[in-house]
Amino acid sequence: MRGILMSSYQSLSVSTERGNVEMQYYKADNATCSIILVGGIGGGFDSPCSGGLYPRLCSILNSKAISALRIKFCDTHSLDSSVKDVEAGISFLKQEKISNIALVGHSFGGAVIIRAAANSPHVKVIITLATQSYGADVISNIKSGVASLFIHGTLDTILPENCSIYAYTLAHEPKKLRLFKNTGHELSEAEKDIEGEILNYIDQYLIV
Repeated sequence: MRGILMSSYQSLSVSTERGNVEMQYYKADNATCSIILVGGIGGGFDSPCSGGLYPRLCSILNSKAISALRIKFCDTHSLDSSVKDVEAGISFLKQEKISNIALVGHSFGGAVIIRAAANSPHVKVIITLATQSYGADVISNIKSGVASLFIHGTLDTILPENCSIYAYTLAHEPKKLRLFKNTGHELSEAEKDIEGEILNYIDQYLIV
């Protein structure tokens, strides 16, 4: 983990009309910004880069007074259900007096956060990691001013880089596309550079 002290989190079970949504809340004192991170179709609290990227991001962002919320999808076979899981997370953060939110999603989760962002005025940043294209077309409906970062590996054999290129083409400005050579679907080969891209983008567009 390259010497970074991992932050602790609070396990939450947020009640919704569809049942309880399990979350891990990395709370930063006096935070007005937060990031929501979701994985892919594999379910659980999964993370790209061999499970290491999201915990590291949560710890680093906590040190910047930014809270973080990881969400476990109730049903990864349903895009609509998973969007509602993220919306439940957004509602929770609003209760925590969070006004600016960034969404990060890997693979299936990329399409989920795009759809969730289209429904929330509190989302200021979306970051997709090796996103699927199915369900991502609504990105053109997201209000102008929401910043979008698309990251993909050129050696992705699960979802080709064209998925992110497609979403990027439809997105409004400000937006950025980063394609990493010799990098697969889990993005482990470029973990350090990807971590830096995400942190820089959040510094630029979430903290206002």
